[in-house]
Amino acid sequence: MKRSKFIALVSAAAVAWPLTAHAQARQFVLNLPPTTVVATLQVTVKPASGAVLLYVAPDYDEAVRFPGPSSRRAIPIYSRTVRAQLVDGAKSFRVKIVGRIDALNGSKIHPVSTR
Repeated sequence: MKRSKFIALVSAAAVAWPLTAHAQARQFVLNLPPTTVVATLQVTVKPASGAVLLYVAPDYDEAVRFPGPSSRRAIPIYSRTVRAQLVDGAKSFRVKIVGRIDALNGSKIHPVSTR
């Protein structure tokens, strides 16, 4: 009897696991001037064992990892729109802009290909 309950529980977890492992990315806009080319972000993650992956333009392919409980990274900003994905059990996060580098004339900034 106990063995069949265990097998049913493991089967249910195996079916539900892919749904929780691939959470949808959230999209938001950073409150930065359009002339910003590099921003230093501090991301606070709850619970502390989790992490946040931030995807930035131009192609949103490569992520910058912010592990919990709190971490800072300087990232290039080509667009103020950022996508965030919670990983490793993270339930929530908060982004704080702690620094930035602005170009002299934002209209002449062109993204440089990273490939």
